[in-house]
Amino acid sequence: MFLISGAAITAVTIDSINLYNREGSNSGNYVGVPGIYSTESRLYSRVCEEGFSENEADFLCRKKGFPDGGTFTTYNELEERYQLSRDSSFWRTPGNLTITNCTENATSLVDCTYNTGMNCTIDESVALKCNPVWTLEKVELKRNISTTAVVTGSYGTLVLTMKRRTDGFLKSAMANQAGYFQPNATRDFFCREAGYPLGAEDYGENEDNHNASLAETFIGSNFTFRYGGKCHVDAHDFSECAFPTPFQYVNGMRSRWEVGLVLYCKTNSPTPAPTTLPTPAPTTEPTPEPGPWNSIVTIETGHGENSPTGTVVLTNQDTSKKGLICGKDVDQHTADLICRAAGFRYAEAIATNYEVPHDDRLDCSYIKESDIEPVLYNVTCPLDRDVLSQEFCSAGSATSDDCDSDSALQLTCTDDIPPSSIWRLVHMALARNPGGGHKAEDVIWDGDFGTTVGTLYNRENGIFLTGLVPIGAIQRNPYCNTQAMCRTILDTRSSMTYSDYRGIGELEEREGKGLSCGYIIGNDIRFLPITSMDCGCGAGVTIDDCRDIVVSQNS
Repeated sequence: MFLISGAAITAVTIDSINLYNREGSNSGNYVGVPGIYSTESRLYSRVCEEGFSENEADFLCRKKGFPDGGTFTTYNELEERYQLSRDSSFWRTPGNLTITNCTENATSLVDCTYNTGMNCTIDESVALKCNPVWTLEKVELKRNISTTAVVTGSYGTLVLTMKRRTDGFLKSAMANQAGYFQPNATRDFFCREAGYPLGAEDYGENEDNHNASLAETFIGSNFTFRYGGKCHVDAHDFSECAFPTPFQYVNGMRSRWEVGLVLYCKTNSPTPAPTTLPTPAPTTEPTPEPGPWNSIVTIETGHGENSPTGTVVLTNQDTSKKGLICGKDVDQHTADLICRAAGFRYAEAIATNYEVPHDDRLDCSYIKESDIEPVLYNVTCPLDRDVLSQEFCSAGSATSDDCDSDSALQLTCTDDIPPSSIWRLVHMALARNPGGGHKAEDVIWDGDFGTTVGTLYNRENGIFLTGLVPIGAIQRNPYCNTQAMCRTILDTRSSMTYSDYRGIGELEEREGKGLSCGYIIGNDIRFLPITSMDCGCGAGVTIDDCRDIVVSQNS
């Protein structure tokens, strides 16, 4: 349960940290405004500059996953190319936090002094500059001219060489074309880094550019594969690029030789690229994750044809054996991550093989002939993670008793969704202060009546917003929408849940049935910017079923 205290959220633990800059809150960011996420609050609190020092910066950077710590500045002093837009909904989160007096090796807020009741302006918010684990050392375009000879020039397979800060260890990796979310800007950046400042002229994949790429056999013995990312349109430093996992070799994030990125850079540049291949530093390959997590994710129909709509297939990179994911209880966020692992951005529809037409799934005879069986079930990834990985997600090992091919997960993946599908309601609670007090301890959260407090989650940038649910939000279908909200709050799927609703002023007149207007105004508690939504009708419908959530951009 979360508590609203002053203009902030009372948080006793840090469950995760996002760094927000103009690229959003990608997990690859190591420069940006920190948002502190706590399970108790279910939203992100920003940090005020007052009393903040290098110890606190080191502590937050270590909590973010950068063991070398980092430095800090304020949003106002942060370079413009990193600044999160002042219009971002992140600034509307009610949480403000001060962190001071951290010990040198602090591991939690217990080792610091913190206050959740402070206010600060956007300009007074802390911005972190964490020291990345890996830094970009070199960008090269390489191609084979024989089975053993390699040249570097203005075109070829994109190879990144990174250096680990702790010991100077070098690692080279082939870039994956399928993983790039902003390809034009990213390709231009890599061409500039390779010595061709005019950017990219064309691109392709290894499979279609045999005479302009590294050979499959050469890559297989010399380079690990790397998942793609994105760079800002005018990026001039790698800190302005974001990757799902920055410079860390996550097991299970490999890919096939065929989809390696081949770049053709514009050649009328005064700065030539290197013409010889330096001797590579010795490398040690990471041990792959065992079992189904070390798999390539594809969406397939028929006899294994790739498609945006189809059965989710995991191809184990150790054994090349294909497997399925059981479709039971796969939520929207997890489905989004599965689609991203397959090269898309969002999951538009979630189903099982049994629920869709034959043409939208793997053929039953193909499944049987290829001995394809379910290998994972109950796959769940938390909302504050944006990578499908065993490190972050949980699942059970599927057996024939759990599900079969008819129960396998079927998805429709897409790169574009309508604005009304970007936001989701992910939490709902009831609050009241019957005594009229204005402190956090005066608020009662348990019970079956009170002012409705909800949390929105943005599928596009990972931002959470918590606030009051406006009565206008439910007016499209008030009975069914309130039924869904009550079932969520009471944690029941019963179709007989009774629901009634009133405006805040009316509730105040009914002897403290909700949060008083004085409490709301005095603590600067905001309304969620929902103008309309439709949760549908029927037995068992909860806020998980709410769709067409229209959010005002001017709220």
